[in-house]
Amino acid sequence: MATAASIYDELAQTAENHMRAVLPKTPGSNDVDSAAILSNLASNYRQDWGHSYFISTRPPLQGERDGQGFVDHMSGMAPMLETWSIDVTNTCVDTEKRSVTVRADFHMKPKNGDEVLNDIIFWMNMDETGRKLIKVTEFVDPIASAELGARMKAGMSK
Repeated sequence: MATAASIYDELAQTAENHMRAVLPKTPGSNDVDSAAILSNLASNYRQDWGHSYFISTRPPLQGERDGQGFVDHMSGMAPMLETWSIDVTNTCVDTEKRSVTVRADFHMKPKNGDEVLNDIIFWMNMDETGRKLIKVTEFVDPIASAELGARMKAGMSK
């Protein structure tokens, strides 16, 4: 039987693996590592976004996506970005609920534009083993996300 400490470590490692997987495959580039992302996701994985009101004003972030849908979302954004990096600033693990909350600074540099800092909170739910993600809700900074969208659009028109 797994101990609370080993479950904690498993959950924390899965969350860390996911954060690494969403980084560009090649540091400093904009290439999405689809295989790395999918390797952390359960077959019944679901991804959605929050906060509710902000998301209601952003059709591209509405609804749930499965694993491939999330990869497609990342792959659709990547061409508008020069690169991005992630600094995890806080992690909270709940062994009983098999969930991890991660707060991270996403340094997102649009093509032909200045970096936008998007402070994102991920609410991650894992399967019983703690090794696979079954649901992630990504709470984005609405102001930063809007600014990033404007800069990405401007960068693609240059």
